[in-house]
Amino acid sequence: MLTHTSRAITFVLLMMLTAWASAQDSLQRALGQMPQVDFLPVEEAYQYQLDRSDNLLNVEWLIEPGYYLYKHRFAVQTADDQPLEWDIKPGLAKTDEYFGDVEVYYQFTTQTIALTQLPSDQPSVIKISYQGCADAGLCYPPETFAARWDPSSGQFTPTDIPTEPSANNTPPASNVSWLSAVLFALLGGMILNLMPCVFPILSLKALSLMQRHESHPFHHGLAYSAGVILSFVLIAGILIGLRQAGAAIGWGFQLQSPIFVAILAYIFFILALNLSGLFEWQVSVGGGDSLTRGNGLGASFATGVLATVVASPCTAPFMGTALAFALTQPSAVALSVFAALGAGLALPFLALTAFPKLAEKMPQPGQWMVTLKEFLAFPLYITCVWLLWIISNQAGSDGAAMVMLGLIAIAFALWLWRAGSWRKYLAMASLATAIATLFSPFMNTQTDRRDSFNFSEARVERELATGRSVFVNITADWCITCLVNERNALGDDEVEALFASNDVVYLKGDWTRPDPTITAYLNKHQRDGVPLYVAYHQNRVEVLPQILSAGMVLEAFGK
Repeated sequence: MLTHTSRAITFVLLMMLTAWASAQDSLQRALGQMPQVDFLPVEEAYQYQLDRSDNLLNVEWLIEPGYYLYKHRFAVQTADDQPLEWDIKPGLAKTDEYFGDVEVYYQFTTQTIALTQLPSDQPSVIKISYQGCADAGLCYPPETFAARWDPSSGQFTPTDIPTEPSANNTPPASNVSWLSAVLFALLGGMILNLMPCVFPILSLKALSLMQRHESHPFHHGLAYSAGVILSFVLIAGILIGLRQAGAAIGWGFQLQSPIFVAILAYIFFILALNLSGLFEWQVSVGGGDSLTRGNGLGASFATGVLATVVASPCTAPFMGTALAFALTQPSAVALSVFAALGAGLALPFLALTAFPKLAEKMPQPGQWMVTLKEFLAFPLYITCVWLLWIISNQAGSDGAAMVMLGLIAIAFALWLWRAGSWRKYLAMASLATAIATLFSPFMNTQTDRRDSFNFSEARVERELATGRSVFVNITADWCITCLVNERNALGDDEVEALFASNDVVYLKGDWTRPDPTITAYLNKHQRDGVPLYVAYHQNRVEVLPQILSAGMVLEAFGK
């Protein structure tokens, strides 16, 4: 018969496999990647031609049947990103899955740009941006092309898009070496240990070694490290595979699935019930299976897997640069950077098991361990509340209610299992009920939050055209770093006064659910996950650090 530890490991791994499958399925539905449809390359779906007449440039668009272009996603700029005036006929009204009520163009349309806006005595370059979707469900990322205007010849010719040095205060991903990316990933992974979701898991594992007086704790450090590193490589493999298949996703994409978030809530709830004493699992003072025999090393490996899963909503300093570099490189290079990130997360616990003198400095086992174990249950209960809040924003109150029913079913199953005998069959049925709630239709319902999030690149361009400054905050409900920054930095009195004075327009974008336009905006600024903070001020664009302070925001706008 399986021990409690092996049952727990099996349960965690099965839940993770279900989560990965549901995340991929949810992303395919959200991004419209239906395998039976062969979508055209973007340059074939939308073909343009430049034609000059008098002092006007006409951009004529030929749109393939079944595809359309957005009116509000057209933008015309100079090489230094100064917006230009353009004219276009009204489009067809459409209620769109991604942007709500919009105007779109089918078959063909024409943009008209007045050449009087360009210098008449020297050549200049203009950039034209556009975005379209297919009726079958695929939404392409925004595209931009450039044309060079020569007043002497009166001709427009295609040219490469001009690039500008990055304003980010960290090295651009394209200028980062492989060694630098590995070091950034290693440092970022070490900092992840301090995140509120990871630290209790690490503490419990350390307690389990202390209470059993392990003679070879380094074996468990290696097993834990293997669980962490292999899990990061698995996440990287899925992420790279989906991106190569055309999905507009980045770091933390699995948290965009309410089913995955619900599974996290179930895992945290089970851990909390264990710490509260409802049942014994792995950490039990004064008894239990030895961690050095049987499933002991497997339990350490599973703890590493769990630490990786619970760390996925977090973004630590240095991670953004490393991940942006990794996801622009060949698969082998990208996987090495993700493995370094996992090694950084595993390093503190590995060091504790490798150097016995470190463990000797820790307090001796005793009743304080039981008290600490019970206390650590409460942060996990609070984490469950946070995850339920995320689900309510992703799938509405009905989805959150289904997950709460699942939590009750799990508690009931554990209570029945502890009673033993024939009640174990009822416990298995109750657990099956909890799993069934994950696939309720309510879990696939997407809430409409457009009123709360006002970001769009078109809005940024309109505000800049009026001479105003803009601050963009790209966030997600499951991003802990985002929530802390919004409370401490963006919630600062001076920062709020700056935004309220209309000197700076504050625009907020939501990446809680998949959004290919926001993913494209992240990629444009060399980021593959949230948070992203961009300050537009006096013809200058600055990407601020992911760990934000009020002073950084004020300094970006010269305050």
